[in-house]
Amino acid sequence: MKNLSDYLPYMQNNDVLAATEQAKIKARALLEDQGITVLALMLADFLADTIGQGALSGREAITPKTPILS
Repeated sequence: MKNLSDYLPYMQNNDVLAATEQAKIKARALLEDQGITVLALMLADFLADTIGQGALSGREAITPKTPILS
């Protein structure tokens, strides 16, 4: 197994900076994907609960419950 000291003579600053930038871009994309997934799961859970309750019918389904939403 090689150590970092074995690679140091061959490493270039630009290569390290480019690799760091690529890692940041990949990490940011993964975090965004996870955020979208969490939102989709929350929406699916909300819809499943709403359908499961079955209490909303007719006008109640489209009338906001709070004045903020109207």
